[in-house]
Formats: sequence, structure tokens, C-alpha cells
Amino acid sequence: MKKNYLSNKKLTRRNMMKLMGATAGASMITLPGNLSANIPNSGKLRFQIETGPGTDFLKVVEEFRKDVPGIKVEYSQVDPGAVGPHWARNAMRNGVVDLTSNESPKFFFLDPVLEMDLLAPLDEYSELYNWEKFIHPNAIKVSRRNGKLWTLPLYYEVTGAVYKKSLLKKLGGKEPQNWNDFVDMLKEIKSMGIIPYGTGQRGFGFIMMMHYQMWASTGGVSGKGSITDVIFGNGKFTDEPCVKAAQGILDLFNMGLIDQDILSIDLTNSAERFFKGDLALHSTGTWVFPECQRRLGDDWDMMTVPGPGGNKPVWCLGETEAFVIPKNAKDPKAAARFLDYCVQGNGAKILVESGNLLSTSAFSHLAIPQVKKLPIVTGEPSSLLIFGWLPEPSQDAYQQGLGGMLGGRLTPEQWAENVQKAWEQDLETLNVNRSDLL
Repeated sequence: MKKNYLSNKKLTRRNMMKLMGATAGASMITLPGNLSANIPNSGKLRFQIETGPGTDFLKVVEEFRKDVPGIKVEYSQVDPGAVGPHWARNAMRNGVVDLTSNESPKFFFLDPVLEMDLLAPLDEYSELYNWEKFIHPNAIKVSRRNGKLWTLPLYYEVTGAVYKKSLLKKLGGKEPQNWNDFVDMLKEIKSMGIIPYGTGQRGFGFIMMMHYQMWASTGGVSGKGSITDVIFGNGKFTDEPCVKAAQGILDLFNMGLIDQDILSIDLTNSAERFFKGDLALHSTGTWVFPECQRRLGDDWDMMTVPGPGGNKPVWCLGETEAFVIPKNAKDPKAAARFLDYCVQGNGAKILVESGNLLSTSAFSHLAIPQVKKLPIVTGEPSSLLIFGWLPEPSQDAYQQGLGGMLGGRLTPEQWAENVQKAWEQDLETLNVNRSDLL
């Protein structure tokens, strides 16, 4: 990731996540003698995450080098920005990494890599380091295929709308709990001369994040027509909750309550509008938390928005930053040692204190208040964050189609029909296996 979050250079969704900073801490694991003998204190690790290590992992690597000086860590020379969205699988195929992030354990990312036979299973290391004691059970569950653990999601990702507490206080101090209150709040913001609600669609389209939230709040956690029902059950994109959420976005846009520049700006520019105070609600993900901490202090928080029909807000939650060890890794034991450092060691402490939402329970008591309110911490039921569960053709129909809808080229019903057709075709032709995850 590591470019400035507000640079004018093109950033991907994952680029946003990696620019988050970190602070230091200290903790090392101790194990019984027979197990400790299997934990390496020397070796060489070739490591890479998207667009480079970034400020958060720069600090983690710096501290790891101090705590485990016998393991040399170097960054692979692969350039994700130049290689493209499938940089990780190309790096693994070419044997230039020992540890890398393959984005997530979802269909779009994990299953193609398994089909290419590029990964080594992680069960041996999970048992050695007792990762299941720390990693959220669902993150482990969705990372298994055919009974084996293939990836370890280090982060959780939640979509929502960040806002300034000072502005919400002027509006009554309460997050809206139903659709009518949400619309009324946006209208009041507009009357103040501030853009009520926005994100960026140019490049990598983020209107889908608005849709996630409204669909989850309209369809519920797991009921008929919910996101969960569509991905793991018999639901369809053409069911009422999905279509209704798309119609809600279109209605807000037509009322001037969504940034009218949404189709021509990217997420970075939308974020800058938010930080400058020109935009009240910026639809984004939890990867922006450390940047909010640095620029706004405590004057910010995140809500998930209600869905059309007056339904209570429901969060969307997904596993991400799923680290893998390639089958052709030169030093897989050093890779596992570093990964464990991020699960229960000082690396986890650094990432938690900087505002990142991790899948590990280690140091969770140090999380910032904005993280502690999220469902991964509170245990509140949440819906799926759908990104990554859709194979590429379905994802394109979903993501780009929402932009076409706001551009007047598709109705919400036509958009949903297109996504459903692509999804059915993917299930049939790409051999998407949902049986392990149902």
C-alpha cells in the first residue's frame, strides 16, 4: 500500500488499508520446551504486501528485527502496482516471496490460487503456535478448504460511513436508526451547505460499499434475501432487499443527498473532502481508522447506515489481509514465525494500538474506542461483507453496474438481473465450491 492516503496517485482499495501507521509495544511468546525447539530463531524471510510494506508493517518489521535478530527480513522486489490485481499469485508462482497477503479467504482470491496449487497448508504452524486460541473462529472457518487451513486472515474489514463527532452533535448527537431518520439527517446536512454523503467510484468503484450497508440493514443478518442467503443459500440478487437497497442509493442521489461528483472522483479525493469538512459522511472501510486518528484526533467515529424501509442498521464484516505461505517458499518456518509475531506478539500490539481492526484477540483491550464498538469485538450479529465472495465476472457486474445505475444506464432491477446472471454463470463455469462454507 504504502503511498500517502491522500496522494493524487491512483490507489486501490487495499492501498487505503496499508497506509495506516503504528506505534510500538512489546510481547513475545513462550512455549513448552518440546514445541519451542521447533520455533526458528534464524532464517531469511522474503515478505510482501500490496504496494510495499507501508508504515504499519514497516514498524512491525522494524520491531521484529530487534526481537528476533537471527531472522533476516527483506521486502520482495515485486511491484504490486505494476503487476496488477493478481500480483500475489504471480509472485508466488515465480518463487519470489515466502510470506504474502492474498487479500482474503473468499472465492475471488483463495480458490483460484488453490486451483493453481500454489499454497502450502498452515495447519502445522497453527498447531505449533496455537493460532486458533487467538484468531476469530469464523476467520479460521472460512479459510479452510477440504479440511485444511490455507490462509490466515490477519485483519477484519468493516464498511461504514465515517463522520465527525462535532458535526453529529450539532445534529442531535445520535446516529440514525431507521431510513426516515437517515434521510432527514442528510437533508439537514445539505441545508448547512455540506455535501451529505459520498464516496468515490472512479477507478475502483466504492458505491458498492453504500449498497453493502443498505442491503444488510434491509435484508438482515441471515434472513431471506440477505447477503448471507445469496452467497451461501438460495437467495438471489433480484430478491427485494438487494434491489431495494440499490433503489435507495439512486433515490438519495436524485435528491442531491449523495455527492454529485461521485462518478468522477476516486476514494482518495472523497476522503479529502471529508477531512476538509466539505463532506459529512464518507463511505469507506475500517482501513481509514489510523488516518482518522492522525488527522482528527478523537473527533470522528463510524456508523453503518440504515436500509430503505426503516430497518435497523446492520454491520457488514469480512476477513481480509489473508496471509499465505507459498508451496515453493524457501524458508516457510521463518514466514510462520513472523506471522505469529503479528497474531500474538509485539506485531499485533503495534497494529492494534495504531487503530487497525485485527482478527486476533491478542491486545484487544488496547483497541481504540471506535474499534471496540464494532461487531467483531462486541459480538453483535453482522452480515457478510460481500467483496471477494464474488468471482471476477460477478464482481464486475455488481461493482461497475452500480455506477451505471447512477449514470442513468440501468434501473436497479436491470442491475440486479445482470449481477444474478453473472453469479449463476460463475457458479456453473468456475466451479465455485460453497459446500465447505455453508
